[in-house]
Amino acid sequence: MNTYMKLKFHHERNIFKRGQHKGDAPAGKRWRTWVRVVKGNNDTMRVRMYGTDILTAYPDGRVVIDTSGWYDRPTTRLRINEAFGFIPHFYMRLSSRKVFGLSQPTLYIGGKTYLYYDGMELGADSTNHIDCRSK
Repeated sequence: MNTYMKLKFHHERNIFKRGQHKGDAPAGKRWRTWVRVVKGNNDTMRVRMYGTDILTAYPDGRVVIDTSGWYDRPTTRLRINEAFGFIPHFYMRLSSRKVFGLSQPTLYIGGKTYLYYDGMELGADSTNHIDCRSK
């Protein structure tokens, strides 16, 4: 089961049936409606925080992480780290690390640390493959 399927099943089980966010599903706690799982128009599943799709999953297993520049904010980091729970097989975490006195955003994936940038794409295979192409 890949990230797309996990998000799709979560969406089907927890969908809002009425109200402002009808058709979406909560990504975490049900009362926290500003973080939702949304079905995209182009056959994607997305985790949306406010108006930003912070995690986009494709049917072929690829995952794109994009915080639109908000990666240094504590609430964005909390919610993106919660959204990483939908990615099977790996422990992932967005944090920062000081390198030569400058704080750099990093993405920790299963024992390896990568420099984080918006639009980062994780490959579909079950290894720690990261495709370093921007959107």
